Amino acid sequence: MENVGSRPAHPWVAGERLTCAESQRQVQHIGSLGSNKVHSEISGRIRANFLSRPTPTAYFSGVWCSRRRPGGRSHSAKPLVLGVWFVGSCFAIGSARGAGVDLLVSSLHTDSVLRYDGETGAFIDTFAGGVDGPEGLAFGLDGNLYVGSFSTDTVLRYDRHTGAFMGIFANGGGLDAPTALVFGQDGSLYVGSYYTDSILRYDGRTGAFMDTFASGGGLDVPVNFVFGHDGNLYVSSQLSDSVLRYDGSTGAFMDTFASDGGLDDPTGLAFGSDGNLYVASFRNDRILRYDGESGTFIDEFVVRNGLDGPADLTFGPDGNLYAISHYTDSVRRYHGVTGAFIDTFATGGGLRGPTYLAFIPEPSTLVLAACGALLMKRRR
Repeated sequence: MENVGSRPAHPWVAGERLTCAESQRQVQHIGSLGSNKVHSEISGRIRANFLSRPTPTAYFSGVWCSRRRPGGRSHSAKPLVLGVWFVGSCFAIGSARGAGVDLLVSSLHTDSVLRYDGETGAFIDTFAGGVDGPEGLAFGLDGNLYVGSFSTDTVLRYDRHTGAFMGIFANGGGLDAPTALVFGQDGSLYVGSYYTDSILRYDGRTGAFMDTFASGGGLDVPVNFVFGHDGNLYVSSQLSDSVLRYDGSTGAFMDTFASDGGLDDPTGLAFGSDGNLYVASFRNDRILRYDGESGTFIDEFVVRNGLDGPADLTFGPDGNLYAISHYTDSVRRYHGVTGAFIDTFATGGGLRGPTYLAFIPEPSTLVLAACGALLMKRRR
């Protein structure tokens, strides 16, 4: 286990970065990944909405709190990266409930992933339980749910229909406290490694370790990351208060993409339909907007307004912005164009210490396409 010195036990610890037991108010979460909305007409009849990245891919974010790990290491709030991966046209997503989508939210203090109605915000059920420190979330090539387990240094797999545990999918390769998870267009699984300040890559079908895809460039606590419209990788570097950019093909460091505007402990990331990048600033309760091409600071899109510890954020099927308010155990909704507060969209159901969130198609009707990834592999 690496001697991390003054490094916070978890990405969500603020101030002196104490553990939750010492000061719950100082726990911070690293956001997730938000994305754009992609509309897909299935079989000419069923319209499904996918939250996806600039490159057709969907995924998301999270937050955390603290517990003692074996060996004495403790961790705080952990991010749950949720994601639906849309890579081709071999898969479709349908639903017994029609075109509706549901919202998944990681609940750090209850080691579970909760599900809420995507239209009303009403609590539905505990979709997956027994996760030791749920972090990033992503849907794989097989359509099943993958969850990072911060406390066990593993990526776990759950049945997409029932939420039943299917086993450990990936570990090793130096993975030390996984944060965000994202399936790339190449079909590989990308995982943030908290204690090694790196993004690791695993085979998307077997879980075998491939390589350390991105590191360096000042990366200090990779809380969240997302592939941009240009195909490059954008990473929230929490302790350096910046968003770093890496080449989407080679993983080589490119530049510090965004850091101005009072960015303080960046967590969630999401590209909006306007092409700009929205970043959750956890410590000062803001959501900042940056030019999606230059990284130039534009404005404070959301300033507090009841937001307390913004972790993950994403644009919903209705075009509005949904953000986790970690310290109020809720998901708040803001107008997607003006940033005006609309309502507290989801809360209750045992939600405690929310971290990541993601809109996903009803699990019982999920049909994800895998052709895109296969084609990319064949072209190599």
